[in-house]
Amino acid sequence: ACVRAEGDKGDNSSYCSFLLGKAYFDKKRYPEAIKYFKRAIDIAPRADSNTYGLLPAWYFWLGRAYSANGQHKEAIAYLKKAVAIAPEQIPDNWWPKWKGRTLQPTKASCYFWLGYAYYNDKQFQEAVNAFKRTINLSSSAPDPYTVLAASYIQLKKYDKAITATKRAIQIKPNSFAYITMGNAYCAKKQFNEAIAAYKKAVEIDPNYSAAFRKLGLTLSVKKDYNGAAQAFKKAAELSPSILSYWTDLAITYYRMGQYYKALDASGKALISGIGAHIRIDSFPRVVKVMPGGPAEAVGMVVGDRITKIDKTSTKGWTLARVIKHLRGPVGTSVILTIHRNGAVFEKHVKRALLPSRETIAALAIRSMAYRRLRKLEEATKEAETAFELDSSNEAAKIAMAATYMDRRNYDRALRLLSGINNSATARILEATAYAKVGDFRQAIDIFRAIPEEKLSSKNVPLWKDRADFLQALKPFIASKMKNAVALKAQGRYKEALIEFGDVLKVADAKELEAVGSEIADIMERAPSAANLSEEARKHSLRGEMLTEQGKFEDAAKEYRKAIQTAPHIAKLYFNAALIHGKLKKYPQAIRYMQTYLLLAPEAPNARAAKDQVYKWQFMMEKEK
Repeated sequence: ACVRAEGDKGDNSSYCSFLLGKAYFDKKRYPEAIKYFKRAIDIAPRADSNTYGLLPAWYFWLGRAYSANGQHKEAIAYLKKAVAIAPEQIPDNWWPKWKGRTLQPTKASCYFWLGYAYYNDKQFQEAVNAFKRTINLSSSAPDPYTVLAASYIQLKKYDKAITATKRAIQIKPNSFAYITMGNAYCAKKQFNEAIAAYKKAVEIDPNYSAAFRKLGLTLSVKKDYNGAAQAFKKAAELSPSILSYWTDLAITYYRMGQYYKALDASGKALISGIGAHIRIDSFPRVVKVMPGGPAEAVGMVVGDRITKIDKTSTKGWTLARVIKHLRGPVGTSVILTIHRNGAVFEKHVKRALLPSRETIAALAIRSMAYRRLRKLEEATKEAETAFELDSSNEAAKIAMAATYMDRRNYDRALRLLSGINNSATARILEATAYAKVGDFRQAIDIFRAIPEEKLSSKNVPLWKDRADFLQALKPFIASKMKNAVALKAQGRYKEALIEFGDVLKVADAKELEAVGSEIADIMERAPSAANLSEEARKHSLRGEMLTEQGKFEDAAKEYRKAIQTAPHIAKLYFNAALIHGKLKKYPQAIRYMQTYLLLAPEAPNARAAKDQVYKWQFMMEKEK
């Protein structure tokens, strides 16, 4: 009414348009808010009128509306205009009602939201500059320090990020600052510190589901699956509609070997609906139609207004109520009354599983869990459904390949697994498939390329996959051991060491003890037989230099390459053990040191090596 009464000219008209825009902004109807904020600016009578001194607010709220609508470059343009003319302080007697509602921004507030827009536009250095200006103008609030820290994280300046979060917490302990601190520590791989920060976040705000998820993810990295499951379960209970929380929980239960719990959790991530994203105006409005979904199949398009669901008016419905009525069992139908460009018509939409990443992940987990329970028919069905929804999804490929492995269709399994790079499960299945078809060299190379930290006995199904792989290598190992023993008996020690070395690369605990004893015997009889190859020497020297520089991760990689080239050289295992100890990767450190002791049981430092193993075992107990 105010807009109509004041017409298209003058300060009052501009003021009324602004207030209408702000009303739309408060209802999260950002396109309409943008329209009226722009109108307020466009009809201001002259540039120097400043519309009762409130023009900074016009630019500020238009910038914020653009930012909320995902139009970050437009937001930046208007927030920069607001920064240029906004006052540093608002006088106490200046329009108290406006000041109380924070409609009139200070320069510090303008810089803050400008930094926020820069951040969302991925201009992180510009974001840092804006947040610093905010802090220079007003340093008493925690949020500018926290978002400054988030920007530093994007620039990989993690120590600066941690310093900024500490300042935010000093001003006022809050969950947002602790989460950001945890993110910075995670980026530095200081996981214990990250866990402590996330725990503080959930202590301050026990209803913050995202903080529980961050805690769960970091505990998973530490292989604390029990703690991770508790955190993911809490996150899912707090925000049951966020499907990724259920898949996180299902994956964790699966890793723990609790397959029925994995099935239960993954089932809660299987949501069926019409395949459309909805926004609430006065009625539900379609803002996105999912490709291949039921809504697309019946011809629904972006902009459609859903005025009735199953003959019931949707006017005034909340988004939660709309979603509840659109979802339902697979195969059931819902009747939608659609308004489009003045036309009204009905659509009968049959609900289906939505081809989302969470749905496919849940189906893949279910397939793998059924497989572990030896319910192969159910495993195949779930894998096929996931693969049909998205044949490019890696989780779907792995689940499908696993079912092919069970049916001894190794060629088809290999075709699916060959393009998956960052999954230990995929690599072990691929290695096993090659072993099954007799290509043992390729199988061993693939297995040895898996990062050591990915292979943990705490991951029950992965450790079972590892055992299956080692079992598939039994014919290869038996042949190698037979050849090696024969060569040793003939005094052909160098050749015997090569054969024993091949076994050493993939030996289980029992075989490791046997082959270690054989190699130790050769070293006692003919020490010169174990000369370090040039390739192994190169990697060993690189490892030494990187250790001196404090680059322990890189040093560990070089020693691993040296061991792959010369697996019978005891000293390489000793050095690798010490490096992994410095990295606090105690299981790997212990395994390397125990291998060293098997290969060199009479070494002068054998006693010290055994004692070091005890120390690492104690450190592992303390971590628990």
